[in-house]
Amino acid sequence: MTEEQKLTGLPSVDKPWLKYYSREAVEAPTPACSLYEFMYACNREHPADTALNYFGHRISFGELFAQIDRAARAFWLSASGRETWCPSCPSPRWPAWCAFTP
Repeated sequence: MTEEQKLTGLPSVDKPWLKYYSREAVEAPTPACSLYEFMYACNREHPADTALNYFGHRISFGELFAQIDRAARAFWLSASGRETWCPSCPSPRWPAWCAFTP
């Protein structure tokens, strides 16, 4: 049976993108922190570097972290302590999929 015959047709199961990564990268442990914490730890010393380039609109890491913190505070105040999810949206003013909790 070939590899193609074993595919389910479900990307979340088949994970076809993994063929482009080394075995070491695929088997690397997932960081035990949120995406925000990981991005911040890796980039806090480079606030002027470009974090996002959306159709020519560049946002630095410093600006991105400030906008995330601002949005998180607004969500926290509006949710009265409940976890709030912000879906991905095409605006350069909002981060990709983030969970905002204190």
